[in-house]
Amino acid sequence: MSRLEKVFLMNVSLYINTVESIRNFMMVNKQCLEAIKMLHINSYIDVSSYVFSCKISSSQQFYSHIADFIFRVFENIETLQCCAYMLENCSFEKYNDRVQSIVIVKTAQNKFSFKQHRHMPSCVLPKIKSVFIDPFNFFRLRVDQLTNLKIVSLCAWKLPKYVLRDVYESNSVTTASFWRCAIPEFLLKICRQIELRKSKFMKEIETTTVIESTVLTKVYTTDLSQAVVELRKNNVKVLNFSNPQMLSKEEQIVLGDDRYSGEVFVTTSKALLEDRVYVKKYYNNEKYNIDKFDDQITQQIVGEKCELNTNQKQGKKPYLGFTLTLHSPLVLVENGVREIVILSRRSVCVNLSELQHLTIRLIYCSSFTISNSNDILCDFKCVTIAHLNKLVNGIVEIGDYCESLVIHSECKNCSVTSANHTNKNLMSKITKVEMNFCENVNIAKLDIGEVFCSHVKTSKIENCVIGHVTFRNCTECEFLRTNCPKRECNKITFTSQKIEKRCRRLYSLKSSTTHDEFTNNVNCRFVCFLNGKTSISENELSQFQNAEIQQQKNLFVMAKRVVFVGKKVKKLHFDRLPPNDQFKKFNITFDRFFVGETIEINSAKSVKYKNGDVKDYYYGPSILSNVKVKHCKNANLYFKNNDLVVDKVNGVVTRKFLVSNNYFYAKDSEKKTLFDCDCAIFDVRTNSDVFDLSMYEGKKVVITNIKKHVISCKKLVLSDKVEELELQEIQFEEVEGTGLKKARNLNGKIVKTILCEKCEKVFRKKCEEIVCSDNVEKVVIGNCKKLVKITLSENTKILHIQNCPKLTHIEGIKQVATLTIKNCEKYIH
Repeated sequence: MSRLEKVFLMNVSLYINTVESIRNFMMVNKQCLEAIKMLHINSYIDVSSYVFSCKISSSQQFYSHIADFIFRVFENIETLQCCAYMLENCSFEKYNDRVQSIVIVKTAQNKFSFKQHRHMPSCVLPKIKSVFIDPFNFFRLRVDQLTNLKIVSLCAWKLPKYVLRDVYESNSVTTASFWRCAIPEFLLKICRQIELRKSKFMKEIETTTVIESTVLTKVYTTDLSQAVVELRKNNVKVLNFSNPQMLSKEEQIVLGDDRYSGEVFVTTSKALLEDRVYVKKYYNNEKYNIDKFDDQITQQIVGEKCELNTNQKQGKKPYLGFTLTLHSPLVLVENGVREIVILSRRSVCVNLSELQHLTIRLIYCSSFTISNSNDILCDFKCVTIAHLNKLVNGIVEIGDYCESLVIHSECKNCSVTSANHTNKNLMSKITKVEMNFCENVNIAKLDIGEVFCSHVKTSKIENCVIGHVTFRNCTECEFLRTNCPKRECNKITFTSQKIEKRCRRLYSLKSSTTHDEFTNNVNCRFVCFLNGKTSISENELSQFQNAEIQQQKNLFVMAKRVVFVGKKVKKLHFDRLPPNDQFKKFNITFDRFFVGETIEINSAKSVKYKNGDVKDYYYGPSILSNVKVKHCKNANLYFKNNDLVVDKVNGVVTRKFLVSNNYFYAKDSEKKTLFDCDCAIFDVRTNSDVFDLSMYEGKKVVITNIKKHVISCKKLVLSDKVEELELQEIQFEEVEGTGLKKARNLNGKIVKTILCEKCEKVFRKKCEEIVCSDNVEKVVIGNCKKLVKITLSENTKILHIQNCPKLTHIEGIKQVATLTIKNCEKYIH
């Protein structure tokens, strides 16, 4: 092989920018392999397709793998071409002896650079000869340690203020390029730094500035012209692209890496002209300049700035852009352009406003926004955050990955689907989809971690794999034929409560006991619940259908005109409207396929049911006879007027009741008074304001809730004979028991406690009143936070009270011989 052929293959290999392509090139023949090994500089490995979808934990491993590949393949390497991220993440110390110089080239935007930034090893800095710093790539330009730095290429967009000073104070830098210049103040700062360097008799730096067409350059044309004159006086090369690119009807817009990086703004001449006065006013009020930016920006701040400015102007639409858009590259689209292709892999934000009848094809981007547009087809591959604002007749096709998709502010007639049409089983992945105040939006064929919808009308979600869904105040929506993901984190929530600010990823959900909730939805249809509990509240004219439910408990609260369709459901609980709701009906219909094991009802009025096959049926004491359920096998017990009552539901019912290790059987229409025994176990199955056991004279009471029903009990009344109380899976707000000495699992307050022994000590008791019997002579009370009143007997001579902040009254205190009261703020002696 001739020398010319070797040089040709070496030049060709420098343009190969992926690991797989280099491997294929080496396997073509022996000459290609030799050409790779003869190179003293490596070809740049493009990582654009990886940095938008990888996990943070795998970032360091990924860059270490690339570094190992480069130093293994390029045996004679002397100059390393790489991005700043690779030097920060890989262990470069083991390759330090093989490299003489390092060139940091253009880098694709890495979403993890927003969150994390590692400092480069100290051995790397003296070998860097050329750096190219992109927006948001906050590689700290420590010029004092970059002793061999010759060439610096910087983006003026969001450039930290210290960098410009460090460049012109360096003794080694010979060439400096500043591109994406748009603000006249920044250009004048360059002039001042050059003049300051001349005053120190330092060697002149060859400086080049590239002035981009932006919104600000169109507004401040006079100031910009004056700044250009000052630059040329200081021998600065100026490339002026301040006139925006005007695209004719025949052209296809292609935005590449050469100029369109960082943020790109695409709009029409008409929209820009309408908002020109407002832009100037906004800029002057905010004093918008480059010094406002800090190098410690995070991804959260970027996301906040990427949201459209919703400030309303009088008589006009909201401003078309936002602060970051003011000095980003501007592309003006004429009517008739049909397609925009964004090939740049170094774009942070792509913003489109006031466009019509366009097809947008995007590969990689951190933030993508469409606002105030009509008839748009968007096809993108990897996007971190996508915003659709006031989009009408829009179609969004997602290729590989999207972390967050937000559809809000009056979007109409839009659809979101996967771009993988050839493979029916392949679904694109989205971590979160959020829809607010939109209408007629369809989502299909996507693998979504979380869906949130608020005030959505006539929308549909179908044929998707979804981990978490939240709907609130939706009308005429459908959630149907959705594939249930094989995970333990499934959850569907339809709620009218305020949106919680959460961005929880699909694979980070851990809870296996989920709660499905449907609230305040009108005329909606929901098909295929996920496994777990279900709560339906304030849904009107809605249909709910179950499929393949196991061990599920469903809670219906204040449901109105609801149809329940489905297979076997284990438990259903219905909570009726309050008694003062006179005009609202409570009608629930089961279709003929419904099969349920247990139905629980808490209602102040009669409830009407149709159809269904139910095993157990429980209801509160206020239910009337207007209840129709087929094949009900069991009914509940409840207490009424201190009697144990068994209610009849379609036939004779038998229920066991345990009293002191003996079984007591109660049949239909029988009423029995509880026997006097040492211990009684009460299984509560119904709600009650007052649970009265004052007639029971045993020493111990155990109150249980074996089936863990949803029960609300306010007050428990015990006789003075009961000394011990134990609660299991149930709580009372108040407990009144004058003889109660011991209570287990009690979180409520004890109204009254009786002291009977000669010497009594009471500590940390949740009671409001303490009464001493005639036998009590000495009382010590401490740390009773809820204690209000103490009643002493005539024989009580010694009283010590400490740390009772609510104590206000003590009866019979005059006969006490020894009295000590400490830390009782409200008691006045």
